[in-house]
Amino acid sequence: MKNVLLIGGTGTLGSYTSAELLTLGYHVDCIARRAVTSYNRNYTYIQSAVDDELLKGLFEKNRYDSIVDFSEYPDWQSYKTRGELLLKNTGQLIFLSSYRVYADCQHPITENAPQLYEVLQDRDVLENETYAIPKSHIEEYLRNSGYHNWTIVRPVISFSHFRFDMVTQSSMVMLPRILQHKEVLLPECCKDVIAGVCWAGNIGRMIARLCCSQDTLGEDYTLSTGEKYTWGEIADMYADVTGLKFRWTDIDTYLSVATRRRYMDKCILLYDRIWNRDIDNTKVLRATGLKPEDFVGIRQGLIWEFQLMMDRPDLYNRTDTEIAREVNDRIDLYLAENRQEG
Repeated sequence: MKNVLLIGGTGTLGSYTSAELLTLGYHVDCIARRAVTSYNRNYTYIQSAVDDELLKGLFEKNRYDSIVDFSEYPDWQSYKTRGELLLKNTGQLIFLSSYRVYADCQHPITENAPQLYEVLQDRDVLENETYAIPKSHIEEYLRNSGYHNWTIVRPVISFSHFRFDMVTQSSMVMLPRILQHKEVLLPECCKDVIAGVCWAGNIGRMIARLCCSQDTLGEDYTLSTGEKYTWGEIADMYADVTGLKFRWTDIDTYLSVATRRRYMDKCILLYDRIWNRDIDNTKVLRATGLKPEDFVGIRQGLIWEFQLMMDRPDLYNRTDTEIAREVNDRIDLYLAENRQEG
């Protein structure tokens, strides 16, 4: 039986990756901060923050055929030590990058499409964006590391009961407004743009199928089902499944009213969500043996995940935070001051 280690593996993607790995007959160790109980003898939870000492202790006892690292590394320079530790102690390291590394230069997007950090001239974004740019730098580090036992995966936006995304809106805005029958603001500029969105179960399946495969070493894969829906069409799905209503507005209003007003909110919108994210998933289908009919569509995924959420108050109660209330209060005020007739 092959052994797989998931680092940060109980979230949106990790939970579905682990389920697929167990189905495929692997033994899974999973490092998680929160307390989780396993009832499967082939699934071991390790409740802990992740640090190098913890990992070294695990590697003294176990040899992992594959490690999937779901951690984020905003400071990409700090990844070098961690990366070498992981590469030295596994047959395959799967690094979780993102489809957001791609620039708006090629349609449809394939794995060799230009990346944002290669073509962008804005030094402010290159130096201060903390997600896509660091992931590109880590990808470059892996390619130049002298090791060949890495696989890079670039998932599209993945939704589950842990997170729901509409453009840049997250669960902290979406869920309270669904429950209170309130409108959600969205930027008009994205309405007719192809969204890079997928049910997390599909992505977890792809990641698990890439594990422990010699053919995937030294390769990168964009993870998508190939569905092509605009943000407007996905909004219609949310409305149909949940009854949620949306109001489309201009960029400036959206950023000032309906976001946390962080630097990254602007980056996500202007350097991803306003671009067509039409993905060519030929490469990952070939590597995994999966076919389009093996995937669950966005609408069906929404139905499953919202039903699960509604049956678990502990899941949606976690969205009730101070910053969530602040954003929702601003949206309420804006809607009250800008009522629509009819």
